[in-house]
Amino acid sequence: MKVSLLLFKTSLALICLLLLSSGCNTIVPIRLGFTAELSGKQNELAINLRNGVQLAVDDINASGGIHGRMIELIIEDDLGTPGGAIAAENALIDAGVVAIIGHLTSSQTAAGFPIAAERGTVLISATAATATLTGKDDLFFCTTPSTTYLGSELARYVYEVRGIPSMAIILDEDNLAYSSSLADAFTTGFEQRGGTITTRITYSGKTITDFIPYVYGLRLSNPQAVLIITSPPDAGIIAQQIRLQKWDIPFFAASWARGEELLRNGGSAVEGLELIIAYDADSTNDELEAFTSRYIDRYTQEPAFTAVYGYEVIQVLAAALDKTKGQAEGLAEALTNLSNVETLTSTLALDKYGDTIRPLYIQKVQDGDFITVKQVTIQD
Repeated sequence: MKVSLLLFKTSLALICLLLLSSGCNTIVPIRLGFTAELSGKQNELAINLRNGVQLAVDDINASGGIHGRMIELIIEDDLGTPGGAIAAENALIDAGVVAIIGHLTSSQTAAGFPIAAERGTVLISATAATATLTGKDDLFFCTTPSTTYLGSELARYVYEVRGIPSMAIILDEDNLAYSSSLADAFTTGFEQRGGTITTRITYSGKTITDFIPYVYGLRLSNPQAVLIITSPPDAGIIAQQIRLQKWDIPFFAASWARGEELLRNGGSAVEGLELIIAYDADSTNDELEAFTSRYIDRYTQEPAFTAVYGYEVIQVLAAALDKTKGQAEGLAEALTNLSNVETLTSTLALDKYGDTIRPLYIQKVQDGDFITVKQVTIQD
């Protein structure tokens, strides 16, 4: 009996030593998921988004984490397809994340969110602006303004400030949740002011090989300007085709088009293009300048707008996780009505639906770079 008891105690001690040596006594990290189109057509914006998120995570960890717990970022590629979005969502939730950051596009977010909702996991996006996911009391949160806000404010700028009375619209149907809702909001705001939409042309960015007939269709409707709601590479090509047809007309774009591929594909053709976005490219904000410098040091390139948005979404998420001590429980409530979060570009707040309204800016391509032309807000 004594021998058996001694063996039991010895075995118990060995088990405890093994557990301690294996790290079971360490503080469990806070697992966050990230998913975007890292290998698809829009991978440049997605990679910038991931880099911004990673930089923010590293900064938080370097300062001691959240309540002493480090953040562990788990990354999944959603491949730019609905099936990929669903698979990524399930994989991240299976890995035990407390929240998911993603996706890059509104359509991917709309495809993946039902999985997160069904499994009770917060999904927060830095870029998915579709109005179809806003104004709802659910587990979706977003730190970029909705397409309703973007479209209506762009319409007001084009009609009232630029004095343009007629517009043609071209949009990519592969991200229809974003492009269609923004086009709808723009059309409503533009027509309410007396403007005319001469035509609305859709195409598939995944299958198109020639933009010439689409640009010809835009021109046949005889507009005084064109609105381009597409990815950066396609926006650049469309601008090229407009200029190759010797068509000297102003063009505008959604924030989705703001990327280096717009400048590379468009070259001098995109000079003068104006777009609407939720941050000031010419800001002298110390935090934004420091972020830009560190981003260039680490990734050897200028950050795209998605990198800025990625950093900011972590700032917002960290403020809510601070309230829950890193736990998933109560995270949705902590994000709801979150206010006064200091981000790289502004003080950000989420309303009762987890949506945000923040200052918008008109940026213009000038000398191969983006400059801020004007701040536009509902109060203007």
